[in-house]
Amino acid sequence: IRKIISFFYIIYCLTGKTALTTELLHNAPKKNIKYLEYFGNRIYNMKVEKTTNKNQENKYMMLKQDILELPHIHKKINTCMDDNLDMICEKLNRIYTLSFYNLWRFDFKENEKNISEKIYLQNEIDKENLDKFCGIKIKDIQYNNFEEAIQKTKDELDNNNPIILHMYRKYFPWDVNYKKENVPDFFVHKAMAIDINGNDILFTDGYCNRFNEYLSIEICKKSMTNKITKIKIVDNNQINIKEYFHQYIKNLEEREIFEKLEKFSKYLKETESLIELENINTELYQYSKINNSLNKLTRTRMKTKELIKELGILLKNEEIQNISQKFDESIMYWEYINNLFFKYTRNYEKKYLLSVSNSIYKIIDIEKDIYISLKRIDG
Repeated sequence: IRKIISFFYIIYCLTGKTALTTELLHNAPKKNIKYLEYFGNRIYNMKVEKTTNKNQENKYMMLKQDILELPHIHKKINTCMDDNLDMICEKLNRIYTLSFYNLWRFDFKENEKNISEKIYLQNEIDKENLDKFCGIKIKDIQYNNFEEAIQKTKDELDNNNPIILHMYRKYFPWDVNYKKENVPDFFVHKAMAIDINGNDILFTDGYCNRFNEYLSIEICKKSMTNKITKIKIVDNNQINIKEYFHQYIKNLEEREIFEKLEKFSKYLKETESLIELENINTELYQYSKINNSLNKLTRTRMKTKELIKELGILLKNEEIQNISQKFDESIMYWEYINNLFFKYTRNYEKKYLLSVSNSIYKIIDIEKDIYISLKRIDG
């Protein structure tokens, strides 16, 4: 079966037209797709390289038809940026989840004044590991004005490169926060532009469930920041999953996750009040930086659960898959902590901070147990 799938895949990569090969690959189990790595780099790149000799600077860029036929993806654990990158990985038969390599962590910055900054996760999208494990490079570029940003957008789309535009959520028609004036400007939506036709830009936006829909440049001007994210597809090196798992476990120990969580818990026990939270209007808590920080931390646990589950599947180890489910309890406590901070903004009672502190110790117990179990399997 593997040889048959490999044969049809090579035909597909060279022609891209055969309905039989498309259907076969669409329905093929991922483990069979992985077998194609036997040929070295992903066979998909044969198709890409064959058609891009004129552009050696980025010989792995996708064909226009590939961009227009990106799969429709939105996952509960994904941010808008995740959805964009996940769609590209899925099209190239690459595993986006592997880029979550560095997300199981906790950073407690003792010198920061505000609680939201003390626990803020700077980079939920790990560019280094996205490049290393998915063969996708992204680069944020800030322009002086809209005209410069839109011109760069046109240039990239004319060269068949999808590009991600950063949109103010309260001005972006597809976003649930559209026309909500209380939404702060740091709430930005990232929508992927895939084509341009005259004065209209074609988007595929998994997060907003809008696929291959046009927005006029005039509408974009009202909602777009001067920031864009360039995407470059590069060769996807073979990944030794067993070695990936080993290095992953080794790296966890170096992050000192549990020691930093203990410091956070101790800080909440000792502090009498959190001025930052006392200045938050309870009705606007959902737009606060502390809510944003805690939502990020919760998502990192959701994504880590998916990563460990994926590693269990790739390693054909059912025990690893079962261990990943233990993150559900940790995720529940992170959500509970966010709710406690929300309650604190109502009347500033110390009991809520103590409850957060105790909940953090619960998280330490759960996540440490997961880590010890994985370390035992790694040997």
